[in-house]
Amino acid sequence: MAGNHKDEFGLLWDYAHELRSKIPGSTIKMVVQRVTADSLPHFKRYYVCFDALKRGWKVGCRPLIGLDGCFLKGPFKSEFLTAVGRDANNQMFPIAWAVVEVECTDSWGWFLSLLSTDLGLEDGYGYTIFSDQQKIAKCTTEREWEDLCLALEKKDKDVYNNLMKKSPKTWTRAFLGTTCKSDIVDNNLCKAFNSSIVESRFKSIIRMLEDIRTKMMTRIVQKRKLCNGWKQNYGPLVKAKFDANKKDCVEWQLIWNGENGCELRKGSYQYTVDLSQRICSCRSWQISGIPCSHACAAMYHLGLQPDEYLHEYYHIDTYKKAYSFLM
Repeated sequence: MAGNHKDEFGLLWDYAHELRSKIPGSTIKMVVQRVTADSLPHFKRYYVCFDALKRGWKVGCRPLIGLDGCFLKGPFKSEFLTAVGRDANNQMFPIAWAVVEVECTDSWGWFLSLLSTDLGLEDGYGYTIFSDQQKIAKCTTEREWEDLCLALEKKDKDVYNNLMKKSPKTWTRAFLGTTCKSDIVDNNLCKAFNSSIVESRFKSIIRMLEDIRTKMMTRIVQKRKLCNGWKQNYGPLVKAKFDANKKDCVEWQLIWNGENGCELRKGSYQYTVDLSQRICSCRSWQISGIPCSHACAAMYHLGLQPDEYLHEYYHIDTYKKAYSFLM
């Protein structure tokens, strides 16, 4: 049932009040507008951030937030804004969403202001926010980036000039910081969330919001059960990437230079690893928090287990914290 698209807008105040009373700590905001001072109020915006999700993100997710917008499918054309995090198994973690009149600077500013207050972002320092407008090149060092740029310039000068109009620091992994421990290169987390609510977006506003609330409530329960089947201290998606790094490490020639440092060589490539600092000159380990193949080679040389060097953001205890609050 799609519901009555027109009548349900008149019930939104009651619906918001019901949510606040039954799910304390949640933020439910609605904005209306009037054509004239004497006219009836018309719906403008509606924001939702449930307490279980905001608390779960704070204690169990990386300081990373993906933003995206999509159209609602009903007769009243509105936009649906989303904020999504990344859990310890590298999967999406919905944080907040809003229905707005149109996707624009003002509506995004309103949404982000509420989100910042809910998550305690303050001045935003130490957090990474990405959107569909940002595409991050996969190279992790400035040298690799420079080599790719030179190759691109020789191949297509116009494409190169157009690309360089944007600051590389906003789309190139080589310039990423290492705080959030994520090498994500797209906005698929938000796309996954939007895809999970496609059918809901055809429904009337309260039915849609209820659908999403129910999905989130059910999802938390499912995720709490999921990790019971993990055989490692981390999830299967992280394991797949970690296993690939461990497998690749056998191809590198190792030259040991001290207690914790060594050089790794393969063909014309050469990197330096310092286990005491948990760094590799390829920067992949620092960016993602998962030991790279060069670091794994050094660990195996010393009889160490790479699993012990995996960042705590990926640990099962961190995963459980994210889904420890029920709705």
